[in-house]
Amino acid sequence: MNKNRKLDFSSKDKKDSKRFKSFVISFAAFVVILGGISLLMFMKSIDFNFGNLVSSSDDLTTEPQTESTTSPVVMEGQSEIVLICYDTENNVSFSFLISTDIKKKTITVNSIQNDFTGSYNGITATLSEHFKKSGAGAFVKAFESYSGVKTDRYISIGELRFKSFASKFKDIVVDVPTSTDPKTMGGLSLNAGTQSLSADMLLKYLKYCGYSEKSSAFSSFLKAAFNASHIGAMDNLFEYIVNNSQTDISIIDYTGEKDKIAEFINTQGEINDGGVYSKEEKNNA
Repeated sequence: MNKNRKLDFSSKDKKDSKRFKSFVISFAAFVVILGGISLLMFMKSIDFNFGNLVSSSDDLTTEPQTESTTSPVVMEGQSEIVLICYDTENNVSFSFLISTDIKKKTITVNSIQNDFTGSYNGITATLSEHFKKSGAGAFVKAFESYSGVKTDRYISIGELRFKSFASKFKDIVVDVPTSTDPKTMGGLSLNAGTQSLSADMLLKYLKYCGYSEKSSAFSSFLKAAFNASHIGAMDNLFEYIVNNSQTDISIIDYTGEKDKIAEFINTQGEINDGGVYSKEEKNNA
């Protein structure tokens, strides 16, 4: 047997009145609670001592305050960073050894030949083969075994992510030594001379041009990136690299070098094209 539902014979006016009373009571309770919380926050701000109201007002002044500044950053230290860009099939598109000398305020870009032969985990193969089989860590270790260079950090980024990052910068000006043939440059046609490249054009140029042209073009890209207008966006740029690449650069590394990077930019540090990486030249440097 179904249970009879309780019938409500209350008039509509009584129901509305009851709802209104409930609303008023609820709203009043909300105001009391909010006021209590605000009072506690205010008391905490003056350390629960009304005497601090007087001392706080005495400290006010209409004169501008001079902020103390820290002493200039001491530029020192060297590092070797390997950057690898790869396509959707894990083929290395281009790679660089980026050498920084903070004391001399220089960054030097050397393109790495992907057919260099190096060893990793007892296997001897080209750098490209190591990358395709085992990733960026294997590429770096194989490069170290070939070159004798002890690298400090690496960045491995896909083509699309690199293009997205490059699109954040304007005026990427590259010196193109000879006109390009679109048949061998992924459809890219450029005249010889100084050219302003979009992110897509830069990616294609770096991917298909010769090794010596790669280092020149990438050093030009770094000059566009290390521009004074980007100092305020360095945190966002670093966050993009970390979130869109495989890298062993940590937030601790970045915060420790942030002031040095800003100082490098402000003092117009040199970014040089080191050409194709040469073990002999590096050892004699």
